[in-house]
Amino acid sequence: MNAHLDEHDSVESRLLQQGAACDVIGARFYRLNKTYRQDVLRQHPRQGFNQQFSQLIAQEAARNPHSRAALLKQLGLPLMIRLNPFSE
Repeated sequence: MNAHLDEHDSVESRLLQQGAACDVIGARFYRLNKTYRQDVLRQHPRQGFNQQFSQLIAQEAARNPHSRAALLKQLGLPLMIRLNPFSE
């Protein structure tokens, strides 16, 4: 849940962070080919991911008010999730 990575982080950690950012908030969504996006979503439908993930962030923030999830909730992550380009 760390949005910042630098050149010293492994390639794997950067790819994981970028993939998660795309899934959660739609980061770099439009850089993916439209046909590719459609194929991936057809094979792996999101099935309410936005709503479920927002609920999990809210639950974690309530349980642990000093956690990273609480901070991200306070900074607007639920809104970013709601506004991502993935339709559900």
